[in-house]
This record gives sequence, structure tokens and C-alpha cells, in this order.
Amino acid sequence: MLEHSQNPKNGNNRQNRINEISLSHEFEAEILENERDINVPMITKNTVIESSVKKAFEHIMKTKIGQDETIPHDLLQMIHQSLSTEQNGRNNEIPLYDQLHQANVCVICDRFITGTADLNWTKKNALLQHKTRLTIPGINMELQKCYQVSDPDLHELLLSPRARFKKNREYLCCTQCVRALQNDKLEENPPKYAIANNFAIGTLPQQLSRLLTDVTSPLLPPVRPFACIMSYSGGADKSITGTLIFSTRVWRKILGH
Repeated sequence: MLEHSQNPKNGNNRQNRINEISLSHEFEAEILENERDINVPMITKNTVIESSVKKAFEHIMKTKIGQDETIPHDLLQMIHQSLSTEQNGRNNEIPLYDQLHQANVCVICDRFITGTADLNWTKKNALLQHKTRLTIPGINMELQKCYQVSDPDLHELLLSPRARFKKNREYLCCTQCVRALQNDKLEENPPKYAIANNFAIGTLPQQLSRLLTDVTSPLLPPVRPFACIMSYSGGADKSITGTLIFSTRVWRKILGH
């Protein structure tokens, strides 16, 4: 009796599953038929990208050295060494001067000018007017040589030799430093991020840099910075907090003495 009573139930379940599958197929077929009748518009077809591409290309070409600029001597020497080939007793040089690019560096603060930031050119006379603001009295002579441009008249000023400059002695400068070189600020402190505002860290001599390895280079800095940023979000208050730690290097602990 138990088996006889369960048979109708099993038959009903099987029939229900068949009906569900049939309805599912009909529903999918209806969706496909509706999709064929719907014409999806091509939104990207009407999108204007010419102006965006033009602006992006202009920003990329900001690093190109212009015809009115002076190519640094070390860059010219590198070009001659890499592009000159000796064939049949003659040196064949490839003329790529119209395709030279150089990173945009501010002559005042020695920082890169990147992205969509404007490029400003400051004249030599403007730099000389702010001579007292762009020098550090009593600075070490070797350190001062690390921040000398090719113009002898500007050797006393702490300027970036990596900055681009024109033949009429105009130097590349960031917007923040240009604003700080106004005539009404002659008696103020140096620009915030200027080299002369105690940011003269110099470079290692070649005799020493050639001997450095991954093991010995960490021994040189007198202070080692650590940065830790902790972020969280949620609720009504959202913020990002962090800490910056500077620890003095103890030579005996580093060397194990």
C-alpha cells in the first residue's frame, strides 16, 4: 500500500519538472526574440574624442626640447656617443635633435613638473633680483657645486642644473615658485620648496657612488624614515590618518659592534 500511494506523487513531481523546463525554454526563446527586435544605439559612435586626444598629446609633448632651447652639454655628448657609428673611416651621425625630450624640472625647487601642470619660464634677471633668497650663507662649496647651472653669473645661486633653459637665458620653473618670485616678495623667505630653503642635499661623488652596493648604500643616510598610513571608512566620519617616524642611525648597532 505504501508503494502504491507514492507512485502518483512521483508521477506528479516528474510532470511538474517537465512543465518547468518547458516554460523555461519558452521564456528564453521569448527573450531572444525580443532582443532581436531591440536596436541598441551605438553611444560611442557619437562620442567626440578629438579634443581630448589633442590635449593629451599636448601634455605628452611638453617634454620636447624646443628649437629655442639650449641642449645640455652632457646630453649632447651622450647623443654623439650613442648615435655615432664609424663606417669606412667616417662618423655618420643621426640627426635626432628635433626629437629630443627632457624631463621638466623646476630650476628653483628641483622638483619634477608633471601631469597637466603649467610650464613657466623665468628670466635670468628675475633670478638675480632674488639672489639673497636663493642662496644659503656659509654653505659647503662642494655642496654648492651640486646646484650650479651653466651660466657663470648664476653660480652663487642654488639652482637645479637639471632644469631646461632657453638660449635667451630663460629657465623652466613651476607655478608655485614663479608666484614666489614676485617683486613684492624680495624681502621674504625663500620659496617653500626651494633648494635654498634648506633642501640642498647634494649628490654623491662619482668616486663613491661607483663603489656602492645594495649592502653598503643603506649605511650612508644619517636618518632613516618610516612611513605608515592607516585608513578607515564608515559611518558619518571618514578620515585618513598616518604617522611618519625618523630614527637616528646608530652605527654600532648596524655593524653589530
